[in-house]
Amino acid sequence: MHAEDVDYRGSWDSFWRDVATTTGEVFWDSDPTDAILRELPLFADRLDAALPLIDLGCGNGTQTAALARRFARVVGVDIAETAVRGARELHPLPNLEFRGFDVLDRDAGAGLHAELGDANVYMRAVLHQLRAADRRPAVQTIAALLGARGKAFVVELAPAAEALFAGLARGASGPPPKLARVFQHGIVPASLAAGEVPGLFAEHGLVAAYTGRSAIVTTQALPSGAAIEVPCDAWLFERA
Repeated sequence: MHAEDVDYRGSWDSFWRDVATTTGEVFWDSDPTDAILRELPLFADRLDAALPLIDLGCGNGTQTAALARRFARVVGVDIAETAVRGARELHPLPNLEFRGFDVLDRDAGAGLHAELGDANVYMRAVLHQLRAADRRPAVQTIAALLGARGKAFVVELAPAAEALFAGLARGASGPPPKLARVFQHGIVPASLAAGEVPGLFAEHGLVAAYTGRSAIVTTQALPSGAAIEVPCDAWLFERA
């Protein structure tokens, strides 16, 4: 199955068209101090630093650029060409490149692995944006990118996030503006069942060397002034 079957590319290109070169306008575009810089101590020393690192679903590259300041070669990939163009404009670093990439395209995954060899993968809140039927082929592509030596650090919405989003959508004035912008492009976060993510990776011989909690500290504030935080789970997957 390819992303065109549900037009993921169209929705995400439309979403990123006006915000790809901005900071703070995207609901989940956390400052790295609230995201990757909190997470690095959980996985960085466990990776083979000689391997390239792929940020899968990189968006406008905020976290990717922070990764490039820690790892020798980083490749940010995203299905939305508008996001990729914006990321290139925002983050012109010598060891960092951005590319269009469809995680549901098995041939694209095989081609990227043939070019880069085994790679590590960082993926932050991507699987929940896919239909349930599309998550298995997405993880299959990730497993192909890892090869024998790569590892994947995955952050994904925890089951409790579903109630949070439902409550935000039912607010008296509707969902907060930055979340409403996401909905306007036909992008609706779906729930992930407890155990679903490690189960998908286990099908490809990948086990969790680390399991813990994380959060997406959003750029959208509550009336109190505090940022909305979306509860997440985190794993480091490696070959059994």
